[in-house]
Amino acid sequence: MTVQRSRTAFTVVEVLIVASIITTLALVAIPRFTDTFDRARAAAAADRIVSDLTMIRENARTRGVSRSVAFSPGASRYDVVGMPDINHPGRDYRVQLGSTEYDAQIVSANFGGDSTLVFDLFGDPDSGGTVVIRVRGHVRTVTVNADTGIASAN
Repeated sequence: MTVQRSRTAFTVVEVLIVASIITTLALVAIPRFTDTFDRARAAAAADRIVSDLTMIRENARTRGVSRSVAFSPGASRYDVVGMPDINHPGRDYRVQLGSTEYDAQIVSANFGGDSTLVFDLFGDPDSGGTVVIRVRGHVRTVTVNADTGIASAN
């Protein structure tokens, strides 16, 4: 009569094979995950600019004052002069896109030859233009319509 032994552990070869499969999958998946994450950050930063420009335009219209949005490509931020920051009431509204939340860089901002967009007391822009942002290899452009002041991202 033959007694069958039950197997209670993995062999070293089995462990090495599974480890190599997991390593190969990780080497393929991590760059794709990072790329997807960067694409989402670029889209989120562009959407943030569109939302803020809409809010600033409406603020100018409802309060009957002009609002200037000054984009600073080198610092990857924009400031709204005269509009208080809801989280810091003593300061003007500022958004830092280079923060870890977005990790985005403002490549350029052009509104009629300068990097400042002004909405008059009716919410109309002084000019149309674009803001180009980048998160690593992903570039998004925010466009402001010269006639309506409506911003959109693509």
